[in-house]
Amino acid sequence: MELNDRPELAICCGGTSGMLAKEMEELSIKYAELWYLKAINEGADCIVVPCAACKLQMDRVLPRLNKLHNHELTFTGLMDLVYKAMIPKRRKRSLSFQWTIPLIF
Repeated sequence: MELNDRPELAICCGGTSGMLAKEMEELSIKYAELWYLKAINEGADCIVVPCAACKLQMDRVLPRLNKLHNHELTFTGLMDLVYKAMIPKRRKRSLSFQWTIPLIF
């Protein structure tokens, strides 16, 4: 689901333009809370983020926002999602051994 009907008005994760700097952490979290609340209100339990800066931002802000809002929103990267869709799941093989005792005459 897209969080915005108009992609040109998409809400950034809050991790761009130097917002990953420690001094900007509180402002960055407030900015991230805009999309976080929208995601929760839409019923999301996992969000897909497009870039490495977004992933860094999620590592930093999601634990705090989840605690603040008593929710458990998770994330994955866009390329991670594509990879998971392309690579089939491996079946667990059950290991079975047949022991044979050589007969010596």
